[in-house]
Parts: sequence; structure tokens; C-alpha cells
Amino acid sequence: MLSTLIQFDKGTALASPGFGKTKLGLDLYKQAWGTACILVPKISLIERWKEEAVKFGYGEINVMYVDNFIKQNVNYDCLIIDEVHQSLTERRSVLYTMATKVYGLTGTLPTHNKVKMKMLKQVCPVRTTYTMEDALKDKFITPFKIYAVPIVNIEKGKYNIFNNMFIQAKMEIMKIDRDFFTWAGKNQGHPLSKKLMMAIYKRKTIVWNNPEKLKAINKIPFSNSIVFTELTEFANKLKDNRTLIIHSKSSDNLENYVDQRIVTVKQLSEGFNKSNIQRIILAQYNSTELDFIQRMSRANRLDKNKNISEIYILYTVGTQEEVWFKKITENFNYETIKL
Repeated sequence: MLSTLIQFDKGTALASPGFGKTKLGLDLYKQAWGTACILVPKISLIERWKEEAVKFGYGEINVMYVDNFIKQNVNYDCLIIDEVHQSLTERRSVLYTMATKVYGLTGTLPTHNKVKMKMLKQVCPVRTTYTMEDALKDKFITPFKIYAVPIVNIEKGKYNIFNNMFIQAKMEIMKIDRDFFTWAGKNQGHPLSKKLMMAIYKRKTIVWNNPEKLKAINKIPFSNSIVFTELTEFANKLKDNRTLIIHSKSSDNLENYVDQRIVTVKQLSEGFNKSNIQRIILAQYNSTELDFIQRMSRANRLDKNKNISEIYILYTVGTQEEVWFKKITENFNYETIKL
């Protein structure tokens, strides 16, 4: 991938999570002509890149948080943009003019976002690809099995109230604009927009907080697992002496991780690469395949003590969450189980 990428001044490497994009980025840094800088989408990733540089024998490297780099307004000869799909915004578009050579790294494309895909093609097009199928065939990543876990909707009546509210608001807005969701975003003060957004929030909260999920999660082996959630209150309910709770207000620290269960709120989708992670549990999520691939990939690092990783996806039957489940798994095989 390196030899292909450096033939161009601007280009992105699309490589399966687990392949070794960090190593590829460091190789690009070493090949750089003149001044170079690696840009990361989160401040927390700076130290991880520096640690990897030492691990692979590259010594000290120049790494910056992408927005701080933009504020600094200093041009370099070469920029390497980690998770480039997160830097396809109008505010960050200046990045692609701040160096003679600009290379992007990503494991997943924002195919759900036509604007971002168009921008990527214009400013830093994909030049080389290494798929998850390639990585599995070449044994760069651990094989995985996906389990679908249907959960009973114990608040069906309450859910139906807000689902009907959503349908009503949607139909009313579509009389104004067929693209009802975009219209609602542009007219947030309108009563119909408020009604739509409240219905979306309420029904999502009901399925996310389904207490039957807590029971199912606790039936899955605790060790070497990550539970991905979106709500702090839900995550805290899974706390015990075998679990690290990771969110902005928790006192637990990832440095204490050995082989426990980790429950995280909106974190660890990127940059957390412990090879002994064997199980991923998606307890709360949206409909974006990109997020799904990044989260499941936390368990695909090679490790001599695991032959296969397990991905559990929980969904509340007969709700919008089941629609999300079907969307994120449409390109994957899975087995349905009951816990």
C-alpha cells in the first residue's frame, strides 16, 4: 500500500481495521519529504501514536490534534491524516491545501454521507484498498462470528405512542417537503420539527434503556469484552468488581485493564487496540455501518490466545432498533440466538 500511495501527492489508504494503519502512517512519516506531521481526530490519540512510534523504532514523531493544527496555520511538506473520514468537513477542508503531500488513513468510508464521499474524491481520493476479506484471507485479523440477540420490548405500549407521533409528524412534514428529516433540521423551531425530534428521542431512549438488555449482557462471558453504549445511566447499571466503566465522568481508568469487561459510553470505537479483546457487545447504537465496523474491529486484533472473536448485537424486537440492526448487518452473515 505504501508504494502505491507515495506515487501520488494526495491520496487515501482504505485498509481494514486491524491491518496496521498506524504502521502504514509511520512508514509514510518516515518517507516524508521535508517537514511532516501526523494529524489525529482526538487529543487522546496523540500519546497512542507516540507510543506506537517508539514500539516500532521510529523514535520521536510530530503528532497534533487536527483542529489545533488548523489554528496554528503553519504549512508542512507532508501531512498524514488519521481517520480521514472525520476530516471531511467544510471547517477542515483547509487541511488539504496546507501541505504539498497529503495522505489519509481510514478503515471505513462514510458511504452514508454523499457530501463527505464527494469531498474525499475531490481532495484526497482513495488510491489503495485492503478489505476486511483480504485481511481475513491473509490472516492479518482474527476471524469473527456475529450473533444477533433479539430482546423483548417490555414497554411496547409506550413505544407505540411515540412511534405513532413520529409517523404523524413525518407525514405532515412530507406535505411541505419530501425530505422531511432535512426540512426538520433546517426548521428546528417549527412545531412539527419539535414534534418529530421529540418522538425520535423518546422512542430511541425507550429501546436503548430496555432493562431486558442488562439481563442479556450479564449472560455473556465477562472477560476480555467491550460493551458499547450511548447512555451513562445505562452503563453505570453494569458496574461491578469485574467491570471498568469508561465515560467522561467515571473514575475507572483504562490503564487498569487486564482482562475485565469494559463498558464504554461513546468511546473506544477508534484507537483502542488491545489484542486480547475477544467479545464486542453492541447494546446501544444507531444505523451507521461505519460505526459498527469500527466497534466490532476492536476485537479483531491477532492474539495467540484466541482463535475467533464474538460480536453480539442486541436489538429490541418490532422497533426502530430492529431496523437499525438490519441496516448495519446487511453486508454480514449472522446467527440469531436467545440469551
